[in-house]
Amino acid sequence: MKIKKLNELKLTDYKDFSDVFENDVYKYLSAETCLENKKILDIRLPNPQMVEDSIKNWIDQ
Repeated sequence: MKIKKLNELKLTDYKDFSDVFENDVYKYLSAETCLENKKILDIRLPNPQMVEDSIKNWIDQ
């Protein structure tokens, strides 16, 4: 059995697990979306907007 990445699975594979999955599942699996959705105030999480805000705050000090 070949190990697949989540974005390599077919929609039918997801639907075998649960009928709630639709085509938009792939949008939520992208690296960009995952990073953008990390909004916890933790400097170890690379949310692009939080990084930009941190840089602006650092420059303004």
